[in-house]
Amino acid sequence: RGISTFASLADPEEVTSGCLRLAEDIQSGRIDEVRASYENQGGDYLFVIATK
Repeated sequence: RGISTFASLADPEEVTSGCLRLAEDIQSGRIDEVRASYENQGGDYLFVIATK
């Protein structure tokens, strides 16, 4: 178990279904289309440090 809310709040069936879809997208190459559609090539998460 992790500390992520994903681990504690996610529906196990939904996670299983999503992982299967992800595997299909990786096998078919569709994952490349999805990744290319994002303007930020850094990923889905953003870490910002601000100073005053």
